[in-house]
Amino acid sequence: MGDIAPVNVVVRNVTDLYAVDIHLFFDASLLEVQDANPVKSGIQIAPGTFLDPAQGYLFKNYADNDAGFVWFVITLLHPAPAVSGEGTLFTVNFQGQASGTSQLRLKAQLVGLTEGEVAPISAVTQGGTIVITP
Repeated sequence: MGDIAPVNVVVRNVTDLYAVDIHLFFDASLLEVQDANPVKSGIQIAPGTFLDPAQGYLFKNYADNDAGFVWFVITLLHPAPAVSGEGTLFTVNFQGQASGTSQLRLKAQLVGLTEGEVAPISAVTQGGTIVITP
């Protein structure tokens, strides 16, 4: 098995973010997610600090190494204010399983809260690539 590579999923230039629903897809024959919380059953990733889990509710924090995806859903809870700017939503620690190149693809839904109104935030996602060498 290869080295462990942390991958941060970040949001930039966002205004009034209150919740996210993100899927991250990877090649399961090349990569494996390392559990961020071995005490809890299943495979989890490490929540970031941009949407503080202490001020919200973490609905989904799940990695499936057989299917090659991560699912992360978090929302802030009243009275926590919506956040703006840039920060890390979560971190995935990948370990190489075989030589090759894995694309990382994102599907994201961002939800904003402005003056008490909930509305989707349009977003452009940018995936990435992990190269695993012998």
